Amino acid sequence: MEDGYIDLGNLQKQFLCCKPINKLQWNTANTGTIEYNTMSLELQEKILNKTVNYDLVKKYPMKPSYQRAFLKFLINELEKSNQEVHDDLYNAYCLLLQVSDHQENATQYRHFVYNDTEAITLQESMSFVSLGTTGLCTWQAALGLAEWCMTNRKILTGKKILELGCGVGLTGLTILRNCEPKEYIFSDTHPAVLNMLCKNIIINYPSYDEHVAIIGSPEDDVKLKFDCNGVNVEAIRLPWEEINDSWRRSSSALSPDIILAADVLYDDSCFDSLATALCHLLRNDGTYAIIAATVRNVATISKFLNLLGSYDLAFHEAQLAEKKFFAHVDDTPIRIVKILKVDA
Repeated sequence: MEDGYIDLGNLQKQFLCCKPINKLQWNTANTGTIEYNTMSLELQEKILNKTVNYDLVKKYPMKPSYQRAFLKFLINELEKSNQEVHDDLYNAYCLLLQVSDHQENATQYRHFVYNDTEAITLQESMSFVSLGTTGLCTWQAALGLAEWCMTNRKILTGKKILELGCGVGLTGLTILRNCEPKEYIFSDTHPAVLNMLCKNIIINYPSYDEHVAIIGSPEDDVKLKFDCNGVNVEAIRLPWEEINDSWRRSSSALSPDIILAADVLYDDSCFDSLATALCHLLRNDGTYAIIAATVRNVATISKFLNLLGSYDLAFHEAQLAEKKFFAHVDDTPIRIVKILKVDA
């Protein structure tokens, strides 16, 4: 098989973010048809070096069971096609077999490649719900919001941005790498999420490790603070129910130009506190919030949007960005809305 039939860069991008094996697009035409019986040993080696043996994967290992599944799929297809299999594929697979399921760590790394070669590396929990929160992994709406920010980077440049429910940091790190904000404030309420967020910020900015001030005292709201190429970056504990006008006035950090949030509209028990927080944070001067939601239940999202009028807030649909910067793990629909404060 000629190398041109396989888009190695796109395959690597999908692999690094753990896209399901059965949804990987291997060839340039994205037809899903691969002639494994013509896949040369040289090409097999290139695929291995772009995936399981890639330097970034060696440094920050992905889930071993995912890597095993990838190699098993490739080896099986080659064997079924009576194609000679490169010894290094077998060797890599055997090494991964030595890592039993109970030996796998509670966390994994995923690598979100953008601009073809640059990547954001995130440590995540391997459990859907871990330590009582779903914020320890990256959800589809965070990718959708990151795409939107990359597409609309000019409107984020020079702005003071507050992210609510930031999770493990994909959206914020995307903005810091690409959008040149004036200030970026990551916020969440769960201690485990904030701890993992701080680790991820340092992973992606290793040269700043000695200059990042991490405050470990549980009673401190500011968990991390550093200057990133002239951008003030903070990670803070921010429960929505504690946000009010007097509290906001006492904290200069909470006078943002733009508020961002992803996947915060799945639990209707939090809707009142989120709407109240937005009401206090937004001003009648053009500030606005952009919220990206994974459409799991249309009625749940509608319930929140219908609530906004009671808080003197209005919304309109924002245009979804084309999926061109990141590989997306699935095709779950995303909805993005822009929320503004209106005159009472």
